[in-house]
Amino acid sequence: MVAIRTSVAAHSDAEAKIVTFRIVAVTIAVIACALAISTYPTFGHTWDEPEHIAAGMQLLDRSVYTYDVQHPPLARVAMAVGPYLAGARSYGEPGPSGEQEGRDLLYRTGNYDRLLTLARLGVLPFFVVLMGATWLWARHYFGAAEAALATFFIASTPPLVGHAAVAALDIPGAAFCTLAMYFIVRWMAEPSLKWSVLLGVAAGLAVGTKLSAVPFLIVVAVAWAGLFLLKNGTAVVRERVRAGHLGLRTCLVLVVALATTSACYGVHFERLTDATHRPNEALDYVFPTSGRVHDVVYDVAEHVPFPVGTERLILSVAALQKHNGEGHLSYFMGELRRTGWWDFYIVALALNVPRVVGALSTALGPPL
Repeated sequence: MVAIRTSVAAHSDAEAKIVTFRIVAVTIAVIACALAISTYPTFGHTWDEPEHIAAGMQLLDRSVYTYDVQHPPLARVAMAVGPYLAGARSYGEPGPSGEQEGRDLLYRTGNYDRLLTLARLGVLPFFVVLMGATWLWARHYFGAAEAALATFFIASTPPLVGHAAVAALDIPGAAFCTLAMYFIVRWMAEPSLKWSVLLGVAAGLAVGTKLSAVPFLIVVAVAWAGLFLLKNGTAVVRERVRAGHLGLRTCLVLVVALATTSACYGVHFERLTDATHRPNEALDYVFPTSGRVHDVVYDVAEHVPFPVGTERLILSVAALQKHNGEGHLSYFMGELRRTGWWDFYIVALALNVPRVVGALSTALGPPL
């Protein structure tokens, strides 16, 4: 009887500690969001904020998506919701650039500060998702105290808080990629229906926010699959293949991810072409040559409605491929280029490591 009471008391203490550290993490998240909000009156819009707001507003107001289509619309719609509810509407400037449309939205209404603030507030939920995914990941593998510390690291990293304070795609992309990566490791340990659906949704939202999520998640999944094999051997994988779980659940993840990404562009259906609307840029991108297959695809697209996101996602991929091929002018360490630098992220991370180490030192007490 005494042992039972002791066990119950220990369990209660453990639950109380978890609740305490959860409150700590929530407090940290609130403070981080408040820090981001505090910068709104100081900084005007960045170069790309107007275009993101314009693209989201165009989809909300006119149900079309033609501004800078290389980026999917999920985060952009979140940025446009606040201004839309405040009465802002699309001016219908011609694409493909939405820069002028975005500037019109901010300047022509006479409510520049209010609309920009509302647009930037649309990014904060993604910042919360980033900190929440970090908490879940650390809590599952280490514990509540470590999860609160990991959340503190996220909230105290200046580039993250800074990007969370502007209407851009960096924090939304990081948030859903982090959440999807957490679900990848959970799925690898247990490829159940639950984790398959959650992984598919998170991966779909990541891609629906930023197309660069595709290579990031693929590289991470392949690397972790190799580590999983090294740790557990091939017997576990063979058993899952024989049981039919691995193949079916992998297909489920891919289908859910694709459906989720498509839904980010819109949930209605439409025929991609008809006798008076040929050629179709999206269909020609996937099936670029004439022939039997090309003709069959056109016939199907003329008679069978597809999710509107099917065409829009293909056009986004095509636009991104074009941009990657042409590049754009950039500056880094005294040099101008159009195609980037292989060591950019190494340098960027190295410059921020001392801040993380300093935060760790402060949290733990004595200097490291």
